[in-house]
Amino acid sequence: MASSNTYVIYCVDAPCDTFVADPNGGPRRVGAKRMSCMDEHNAYQMATSSPNHECCMHKIAAVPMLAQDGVTIIGSSFLVQAPREDCERFVHSDPFFLNQVWESVSINKFSGAGKPQAPASQKKTTAGPIQYRSQRV
Repeated sequence: MASSNTYVIYCVDAPCDTFVADPNGGPRRVGAKRMSCMDEHNAYQMATSSPNHECCMHKIAAVPMLAQDGVTIIGSSFLVQAPREDCERFVHSDPFFLNQVWESVSINKFSGAGKPQAPASQKKTTAGPIQYRSQRV
């Protein structure tokens, strides 16, 4: 059996020209393609929280990603504890993946999980620019 690690699963939606309001009355805007699969995705996410599900996943956090406007959903992110192979199976079985809502998916180890953090006053800082990748809105 493969060992468990903590991973960040970062899923970016395919570009979308048509957005709809959050059907739950919230302030969010959702891509029409994402919205068409939302119920199926939510059911899958609930099911994979069960230890009896073939793609059971220990999710530390699972949230939609928002554009800079704070309103438009542009993807999904998960912080999970599992073997890498389980992460891949989990993603490849999600309705958002199967219906090509997600344009790209990356699975990366989360190196800081479970490690005690030094107080800010004890942390060493390095000079240098902070780089950001632009996001589409």
